Amino acid sequence: MAIEAALVTKLQAITDLAAITTTVRPYRLHQTDDFPAIAILCDGEEENNDLTATSGLVDATFRFRCMADTIAQARSMADALRGTAGSGLAGFNGTVSSVDINAGYQLRREPGFTPFNDAGDEGIYYVDCVYQITYTETP
Repeated sequence: MAIEAALVTKLQAITDLAAITTTVRPYRLHQTDDFPAIAILCDGEEENNDLTATSGLVDATFRFRCMADTIAQARSMADALRGTAGSGLAGFNGTVSSVDINAGYQLRREPGFTPFNDAGDEGIYYVDCVYQITYTETP
């Protein structure tokens, strides 16, 4: 789970995002977490091999679910996550928590709403930010 921990660290270091939330967790939120918050989900990983089958590069698709009480706040988190001029995840290239991240590309954004299970009309708004992250896998 080294890449997930590195992504948590990277997101918590984005100033504009930290102004909205510092709750960033891999895979799921804790029951006691408040919104706004971000859950990092891995949709899949593909190992890249060179002719010796030892390149160590991995192309992974990550879904950063930005959840909030309003769609406006969820969109603000998605914007901060992307960043501008290298301040966010889009276009990022560097080392975070000893993980070499070679590139981060936003593929798409998917807004939505999940109602609570109480038959009411309240729930959580979200924007899923889907990114292609290329990183160097270390054994």
